[in-house]
Amino acid sequence: MIKTFKDRKVRFLILTVLAIPLFMTGCGLWSDFTAYFNLYYNASRLFNDTEQELNSQRKNLFTLQDPKPSGNVSQNLTKVIEKLSKLLQFDSKSGYVDDALLMIGKCFYYQQDYQKALRKFTELISTLPNSDLVLEDQLWIGKTQLRLRNYTQANTILDQVRQKAKEGKNKEILIQTYVEQISYLINVEKYDDAIAAAQELIAFCDDGEINALAVYETGKLYLKIDQPENAAKAFADVRNYSPNFETEYLSRLQYGKVQRKLGKAESALNIFDNIEDEAKYNQYLDSTKLQVALTYMDLKRFDEATKEFAYIDTTFKQSPNAGTASYYLGEIMEKHLGNFDSAAYYYKKASSSTAPLEFTQKASRKLQIFTKYSTLQTNIAQYQKQLLYSEKPSEFLKDSLAYVKEVAIRDSLAKENLKQKGNTNNEGNSEYQAAKSNRSERSDQSLATNGSNPIEQKKVKNLVAPIRPVIAADSIKIILAKNEYELGSLFFTDLNYPDSVYYYYTHLLSYYPNNYYTPRTIYALGTYYQTLNDSVKADSLFTIVYERYPNESLVNAAADKLGKPLINLKYDAAEELYVNAEKKMKEDNFKGAISGFEEVYHKYPKSPFAVKALYASGWVFENKLKLFDSAAVVYDSVISKYPMTQYANSVRGKVTVYKDEQKRIKAVEDSAKAKLNPPPAAEKQISDSLKTTNPQINNNASSAQPQQQQGIHPNVPAGATMQNGTNTSLPKANQEKGNQESQNKKPVENNNSIQNKINAAIQNRNAQQGVSDSTKKLIPAPKPNAVKPDSSKEHNRALER
Repeated sequence: MIKTFKDRKVRFLILTVLAIPLFMTGCGLWSDFTAYFNLYYNASRLFNDTEQELNSQRKNLFTLQDPKPSGNVSQNLTKVIEKLSKLLQFDSKSGYVDDALLMIGKCFYYQQDYQKALRKFTELISTLPNSDLVLEDQLWIGKTQLRLRNYTQANTILDQVRQKAKEGKNKEILIQTYVEQISYLINVEKYDDAIAAAQELIAFCDDGEINALAVYETGKLYLKIDQPENAAKAFADVRNYSPNFETEYLSRLQYGKVQRKLGKAESALNIFDNIEDEAKYNQYLDSTKLQVALTYMDLKRFDEATKEFAYIDTTFKQSPNAGTASYYLGEIMEKHLGNFDSAAYYYKKASSSTAPLEFTQKASRKLQIFTKYSTLQTNIAQYQKQLLYSEKPSEFLKDSLAYVKEVAIRDSLAKENLKQKGNTNNEGNSEYQAAKSNRSERSDQSLATNGSNPIEQKKVKNLVAPIRPVIAADSIKIILAKNEYELGSLFFTDLNYPDSVYYYYTHLLSYYPNNYYTPRTIYALGTYYQTLNDSVKADSLFTIVYERYPNESLVNAAADKLGKPLINLKYDAAEELYVNAEKKMKEDNFKGAISGFEEVYHKYPKSPFAVKALYASGWVFENKLKLFDSAAVVYDSVISKYPMTQYANSVRGKVTVYKDEQKRIKAVEDSAKAKLNPPPAAEKQISDSLKTTNPQINNNASSAQPQQQQGIHPNVPAGATMQNGTNTSLPKANQEKGNQESQNKKPVENNNSIQNKINAAIQNRNAQQGVSDSTKKLIPAPKPNAVKPDSSKEHNRALER
């Protein structure tokens, strides 16, 4: 790296000699010079130390991502800026101004404040164009422009600096231009050009450590362009230069990884074993063992791989490699041992670890898959039990009794344990000890807890109370079909278990046929056979979907598989029927229109035209046929069948008013019936009242004992009728005589009052007979929020018209 603090010893000696006369003429001037030089020297020393610390934090030489300074480093950079700014204020024409400006610019650069850094670098060139630091300053301008993503301008500047460095044989700056160019080419993913530039650098550079870094970088670039053979050669060549300790280890490790990539797993294992045997690499033991474990996986030696991963996972818990090992343990549990519970455990552990982002993200996705798997399995088990209880209630009773028994045993054991803790006097009793041992064994069986090791996790018998089904068996089957379809899809798309895919899809079609998920399952099963290259079975299943489910969204996917014409899913057969019915309505063929609208509703109840047709038929009843009862019935169906539609909202007020009026009319009718047909107690009360008010009527009634009925005159015998108050069953002479006698008598109550009561009863009866006609006038002709009731006869006559 370029050193920034210039050796000023010669200049310092010259200045010291020149300062002697000044010292003799005035001590104050010498004191000022000393303060000036000390300020520069201290700032330069602090800067060099800080820059060296930053360079030590740089993990990769060939990158545009500079290390972000820590809090302490950033504070030191700020101190350097403050000290050198004071120096410039003290004397802006001294020989240290160019050094000060360059160092201040570098401080801003390292703080990643690139705009301020660029201003300071530019100030140096503009104010001191003849400074011997101009070439280095231009290099830093090019570096800064790269960080600001001004690539064209930056490359132009770096090319100029490179040419001047070659002419001046300034290898240090020349190397820096190549490092920046290679970093830029890698950043824009021009890997071939980056390899060529690195090879040019190696050709003239005599710094063994930089060359080793450049060769190691070319090895990584060869991997990016999928040239593992060239990558292996590059990693092997690193040791021919002078790599530092870390570069040497990484190149050997990468060489072993490339051998595994080339299919030479045994050779790779030998390389990793040799590295592991060298004690000097113990600080990288977790990385070495990780490659050993991965090589065992490639060799299908899963037991040995599991041991190595487990060692890393437990020994290097804070290392990123521990999280990576957890991920691969989950993979072994999932794909090779089929232990999904343990797989979920390790994926969860990896997802929250410090592993590289690649592994934490993959672990999180895997964890979601296994969480869904666990949920679906639980749901299927629960609803299968519910289906069993629904179809065989005796099983619910059986399980309930077993549950009660288990709870009783558990509670009994808990009570015995409490007694045991409180009874310490019986410890010496052998019978007590035997009972205690027996109880303890039973308690362990009933109250066991989960083990912490997922590989050896014990299954625990949890006491769960049976739940009586609250929904019908058909509804339970629909839920089971949904869960089994999703589980089969999970095995197909995410877990890659063909046997499980086949089991769940065929089980669903066999036990839960003709449901919402049937066409999807048939199509998925066809895709499954397609992956097995069984085109005959696959095509037969796709054909079923294509022919039997033309309205399903996946029908065109089946058509594509079969090479058949696509189906217009936007076509709605109900639309044509609706248009025809609407045409009849416009032609005043109301009977035909209503019939057409009803056909739309009954044939295609799920079509958007169904609710529109239903509403239209109600509108015709209300506005064209004036059959308000029929309109109200239809509107009520709109509300109940399609409650969330605009049509339901538009008629909801009308139906409410109609129903309220119907209730009022019924109340009037009930009142009229009650007056015409009083209860037996009321009849007796009227009869007693009549006997009291007319003793003669009472005597005649007791002798003749005529039948007493409401609305019949009490003096008329059974079977006779009254016309204007006259008994028509007697001869006319007798009638006149009877009338004369009744006029000569003096009853307690005037005969007119009795006749009034009878007439009132007759009027009430007549009122009852005419109530229907009168109530028709209660609701006027159609208004926005009201409908008028009609009779069924009127309805039929209107339809016939």
